[in-house]
Amino acid sequence: MARLKNEKYLIAFAQHLRNLREGKKITLWELGRHSGLGLATVQRIETANINITLVTLCAIAKGL
Repeated sequence: MARLKNEKYLIAFAQHLRNLREGKKITLWELGRHSGLGLATVQRIETANINITLVTLCAIAKGL
């Protein structure tokens, strides 16, 4: 039960991040470069395949 709830949060965050990024017309590569994350990491976040830390969230916020 908790796993399904967590997956819903990850999916919702991933969709929101993608909408923000696309709204600013930033590519995955550019977000990675501006946030100090690798392209693959950003892709995994946007596809809800990784549960990120608060530090990573702050890096993404700076990158946007």
